[in-house]
Amino acid sequence: MQVVFRDDSDHGIVGPGRRSQRREAPGVFLEVPGWIESSALRGSTLALVVQVHTTRMNWLRKMMGSSGSRPAQPTPGEDPPLKTISYRGGVVTFRIPAHWLEEHDPDGGGTFYDDAPDSGTFRLQIITVEAPSPLTAESAPDVLSSLRQAATAPVQRLPSGCALNRYTQSAADRGHRLLITYWSVAHVVPPSHARIANFSYTLLERQRNDARCQRELELLDREVRASVFSPELGVASA
Repeated sequence: MQVVFRDDSDHGIVGPGRRSQRREAPGVFLEVPGWIESSALRGSTLALVVQVHTTRMNWLRKMMGSSGSRPAQPTPGEDPPLKTISYRGGVVTFRIPAHWLEEHDPDGGGTFYDDAPDSGTFRLQIITVEAPSPLTAESAPDVLSSLRQAATAPVQRLPSGCALNRYTQSAADRGHRLLITYWSVAHVVPPSHARIANFSYTLLERQRNDARCQRELELLDREVRASVFSPELGVASA
């Protein structure tokens, strides 16, 4: 049985396994037992399996040199100026370095990166799930506890009322070893819906201890934790 899901922009239905032609690296699978999207399946007990593509392999192109003019770069060793991303009109709002480039897929998902050789890639994908039983503002940790990733790292309650699960995985693509940090953030929209925002940051594994990459990772961790969600379903007002 194919279980469908929608991203929080309400732009159509996407089935598991869909892959953009621009994305070729492995994704992360989210299993959400008992959470369903289709009204025809309401009341069923099943696992919603969603493949969230987490990497845009722009680093492969950048190994050969970046193209086009580049925005002004921050001073080495200092945090860069930040800009605010209002994803899908405000479904979730967060900040990234101001000089990073943005790509937004019409089917959902965003990609953010510094157009420089061997730079990391920051990705976002959001799904919305409907619970078979009522949710409250305190239910966010329960939403993340339904994911298999919750077994690999503790679920943290954020000051905003959201819940966060952070973990790291290794992967390989075309002979290159990758290191991917994931943040799954759950936000509840009572009485019956929840969003799961899946952020990721992908590096070459040999960059694990690179000082620049570690600063970026620390900055992104801080900004993901401070992200703000719309209290309403669908695309928020601009």
